[in-house]
Amino acid sequence: TESYKSTIETYKRVIYTAILKNCENCVREKYCHKRKLNADLEYLNQEYKSEYETKITFKVSQLLPGLISSINLPDKDTEIELYSQNTNRWKVQFEELTANYKNNLKEFIESVVSLGKLNKKNPSLENIFFEASKFISKYDKESSLSLYVHYLYHDLKSTTFDNKQLTKTIQKSLFKTNEQLHDFEIIVSELIKDKDLDKALKGVTKVYEIKRKKIQLDTSSIKEVQQQHSGTVELLNEYLKDDFEDENNTIKSQEINSEEIEIEITQKSVKISHPAFISDLSFTPIHVSTLELFSKSNFSITQIEVEEFAKSKGIFKNQLIESINETCYEFLDDVLIEEEDDHYTINTNYFQRISAK
Repeated sequence: TESYKSTIETYKRVIYTAILKNCENCVREKYCHKRKLNADLEYLNQEYKSEYETKITFKVSQLLPGLISSINLPDKDTEIELYSQNTNRWKVQFEELTANYKNNLKEFIESVVSLGKLNKKNPSLENIFFEASKFISKYDKESSLSLYVHYLYHDLKSTTFDNKQLTKTIQKSLFKTNEQLHDFEIIVSELIKDKDLDKALKGVTKVYEIKRKKIQLDTSSIKEVQQQHSGTVELLNEYLKDDFEDENNTIKSQEINSEEIEIEITQKSVKISHPAFISDLSFTPIHVSTLELFSKSNFSITQIEVEEFAKSKGIFKNQLIESINETCYEFLDDVLIEEEDDHYTINTNYFQRISAK
């Protein structure tokens, strides 16, 4: 009958689709794309499901491993899209770089920069350079500071920095003196003002070159003083704290523990030259921080994460979401943030509409 034929055709399409999903999951695994498709046929009764798994799923699973080697590696454009869709995918490549590091400093830096270029659409791009800076600090200070400048450069382009204070941490081991720290603050201030990454990277080299030329330690004198006054040598481990101010920024730096320095950056300008969102919408700093969190999480965040974030800002989760939606409702004629199961999501088309062009 027609009904029987229709049912057969429907099940054939379902089975073929499931096979295709298994094949796609194989490609996703090859491409280190962790989000897998659900290829299960949940609605089949146990008898049919057992037959399907024995005669089809099992055979497909036996064939696929042998076909993985025939899958071409993704090209550059595909890599960029994959990194933008899976914002933590860069960690796989980064872990390989750190695991295989054998004092090949130049190669490591070039690989990190290349990885950064492939993540140009990834809202978590700056984290690559932050982690790279921390890792390489054990081997080379100048390279570590250069990678940290990359990190700042990309992070300063984020929506939350406009017209607000920014607090960062950096490895204390990168600076021996307050003078070096002060020179770095100047580099940071200039980077904020002109967004010239190459200029900032050249400045990093001078931070260490100047100190090597200016300071000549008499080791015999140090030993003599050490013998006479055991506490004097402690002065060589200078407590790192410095303030810098120019017409654009105020920067305060202070070591907060034996390993880290906290850098507090405040822009003096009240006007936002390039606002992240259209001027019609009056977002508060907490709103902007929340929206950036969504942007960096591929526009989907668990309710638990939102609750923890809201709590850290001294506000209730529902109050935060509702206030953002109220701010946008008249403009969008719809809510910006929607609740889906245990997640909050933002429609990317809506996000583009409220973003500054």
